[in-house]
Amino acid sequence: MGHGGWVWLISSIALWRLDFGQLDL
Repeated sequence: MGHGGWVWLISSIALWRLDFGQLDL
């Protein structure tokens, strides 16, 4: 695994957190 895997993981978590934040509000 290289940096690409980390980028995908971080972006995935970021989007997931944003979705949860919107649902929370």
